[in-house]
Amino acid sequence: MTESSDTGIFLRYRGGFIKPDIKTKTKALVAELKKNDDYRAVFRALIKDIGDGNGPAVHPESTWHQAAKELFERYGHYSHGVEPPVQKLIELLEMLSAGDGSTTIDWDVIRDFIIANLGDLSPANPRRFVGYDNQEVQRDDQGNYFYEENGQLVRVHGLKTPAEEKLQFYTNDAQMRYGRLYYILRYIALFDIAYEYQHHPKYFATKVSCVLYDNGGSTSYLNWNWVMPNPFEYVPLQWHPRSPYSNPDWLSSDLIMNLPFKNGEPGQKIVPIIPSDNERVRWESAFKGYRWQLEIPVVSNILLGEEPEVYFDFLGRKVRWVNGSAFTQPIIIVPCHDEDGSDGIEIARKFLSVLNIEHEVQLSERLISLQQIRYLPWIKDYRIPVYQLIDPTYALPQDDPTKYSEKRWYALAFIREAVSSLSIYYAFLNYYKVIELAFDDDGARIIAWINQCVEQLCKDKGLDWYNVMIAPQGRNAGQYLYTSGRVAIAHAVYDFKKKKVTHNPDSVADYQTTRNDLGVMRELARLMLEGIK
Repeated sequence: MTESSDTGIFLRYRGGFIKPDIKTKTKALVAELKKNDDYRAVFRALIKDIGDGNGPAVHPESTWHQAAKELFERYGHYSHGVEPPVQKLIELLEMLSAGDGSTTIDWDVIRDFIIANLGDLSPANPRRFVGYDNQEVQRDDQGNYFYEENGQLVRVHGLKTPAEEKLQFYTNDAQMRYGRLYYILRYIALFDIAYEYQHHPKYFATKVSCVLYDNGGSTSYLNWNWVMPNPFEYVPLQWHPRSPYSNPDWLSSDLIMNLPFKNGEPGQKIVPIIPSDNERVRWESAFKGYRWQLEIPVVSNILLGEEPEVYFDFLGRKVRWVNGSAFTQPIIIVPCHDEDGSDGIEIARKFLSVLNIEHEVQLSERLISLQQIRYLPWIKDYRIPVYQLIDPTYALPQDDPTKYSEKRWYALAFIREAVSSLSIYYAFLNYYKVIELAFDDDGARIIAWINQCVEQLCKDKGLDWYNVMIAPQGRNAGQYLYTSGRVAIAHAVYDFKKKKVTHNPDSVADYQTTRNDLGVMRELARLMLEGIK
């Protein structure tokens, strides 16, 4: 089947309809990859710019090479600098492009290849399968999980057997967006879609298109989607050709059903990966002499460095930060003496406060758990959807936290609560509390200080708040933020133009007012913090 310039099945918004010649293009790509060990150089040579004078974009003839490049680049998503399993990917591409145009993919062969090479194509985080002193997690007849330690059985919460953990990992990786297997399967489906369109065009409605997304120089071809154009927009559809191989959801289900450790039973013994000698020594040194450890899963999307975990010297203790991943959120672990863990809680929260003031990121507690000293954390929490990488060297302020006053710790805690809050009203209150703290709740001094500095602060920070909200109405800025902000948000009644008023959480106008005021309140709080030592 030959498409005209305005028909086809694969549509790019920038490049129009693309030829369904993914098999031919990939076969040529494989030949070049086999000749050159530098796969990046191969892609640079093959992927051309569209050259239409409207800015950078991939040339239509380079579309399928760019799609393969995206597949290679998925391996740098979790940790910067991770190299893809080039040879295994080349073998996969060779299988997909095997034969002539009269045959589609051999899914059974490809599926078996993926399963045989899971360790390369979808490397699991080894810490998901860590035991203790070479003892892997087991499950008894009642469904309790445990491992052996010094001849005793230790109950485990949050971990399952290595076989069950691996099944969960690969199930997630094949079905959840950002998984490596997820994108491999979406790439595979493109080959069958092209075959079906060329050999069974009658099953494709003229109004359906498989859109390959691009935006200027950026592409997201592996996030392709079925759409139906209409005169006003492209409508997303949950459609796929009649062949199951064109459906990534079907491919992932079939792959999972054929994994060798179904139902929690491994096909062969899985030896748990234990920490290296250096990791064990570092952990033992940090927690030696303590009876308890406090574990707090943190609601945040940050990674402190590229290693699985990092230790910080903080307020006389070693704070252990375990980075999250696509499947778990980060966790902070602090050694402590107190039976209720209160000495660890204080250190953990102060650590989060100074981390927040340096980077202004959400850092809130999912829950708190007090455990006996153990290398493997008790908690395994939710996944991180996206990442923000922070260099551990610069994760905390460069001054000495041991010299902070109690008032400064209070202020840092208020700011952390403000940044982490999902409510703009609660965030506003916490920022205002920093100023109240500095002036010992003296309302007159607070209002005077705000009036003294807020106009210049808005100029310095590029905020139009003063010129829009204060100057035209001749308002008293400090009084305004107190009455229509601090008091009203606390749902206390105040007089405004001789009318009793309070903030209504359901009011769009009240929400908009608070959102407008929140930016200047944030800057006022951080300015005040500079004077609280």
